[in-house]
Amino acid sequence: MIPQWLGEPLRESHPVAPGRLRIGLTHRYTPPAGRGGEAREWSMSGPDLVTTEVCGQCNNGWLAELEGRVKPRLEGIVRGEPANLLSDDQPAVATWCYKTVLLMQLVRPGKFRFIPRERYAQLHREERPPSDSRLWLGATPVDGLVVHEATMEADLSTLTSKHRGYLSVLTVGHLLILCSGRSREVSEPLSFDARAEGKALVRLWPASMRAAQRPPAEVIQDLKLEALGALI
Repeated sequence: MIPQWLGEPLRESHPVAPGRLRIGLTHRYTPPAGRGGEAREWSMSGPDLVTTEVCGQCNNGWLAELEGRVKPRLEGIVRGEPANLLSDDQPAVATWCYKTVLLMQLVRPGKFRFIPRERYAQLHREERPPSDSRLWLGATPVDGLVVHEATMEADLSTLTSKHRGYLSVLTVGHLLILCSGRSREVSEPLSFDARAEGKALVRLWPASMRAAQRPPAEVIQDLKLEALGALI
């Protein structure tokens, strides 16, 4: 889920105080409020979130190629370094972000997964985010969590029809990924502009002809989904 090649950039994104040693990265799973489930905590030297639900052909094929393509672009961003994602870079980075958001759902028990299985099959088929999803990038503070993920159901209804959807946030070092989409694919276009676009958020998907400049002007302090929802 979080690849091992991000271990060093993650540690460098949150340096420890002088004279202190980092024992490892503490991993903590907290079930959604009011949904039951068991909280867990453990420590490892690097990222330790894995799934066996990805087939070997994909894991060693197009997903491995995707990791290799985005690694030079994401390592610095995770550390907090400035970067310009050109239009040619944006589809691959968006696919990696969307793929990682989906895979992070697999850490949860089945009843707490809010992105339907059909969306996984669609990603496997198209090897890119769906056209009715939106991805933005943000930046997190130095004293924030190293990795954080949360997803909730969202109402993406329009004036003419009702649609259920989801809102998901994933932080990896100083990289914040905000993803929103419908629960199922429909022909009606999904069109909305983030209120904070150009300030706290940079649009990543749909890809733009303009470079996506990181980091944005404002750092996002509040990772609560309700607060993030207000930004879009």
